[in-house]
Amino acid sequence: MLPEYLDRFNQTLESFRQRFPAKAWSDEFSQSLINDFSFYSTRIEEEAIEYGDTIKFLKDELVRKVF
Repeated sequence: MLPEYLDRFNQTLESFRQRFPAKAWSDEFSQSLINDFSFYSTRIEEEAIEYGDTIKFLKDELVRKVF
């Protein structure tokens, strides 16, 4: 049996998959999802990073050092 928070996550994920089936994703939506996921997951570790820095990094551009 999974912990409650994992059950809620799975329910949310299934709801997302039903509402936005991957086969119907446009290239723009896919890229936006990648950008947003990358930004927010990095933001957990480094509060000073900006959205534009994440996009530049994903496009193989230099990211300024924030330390």
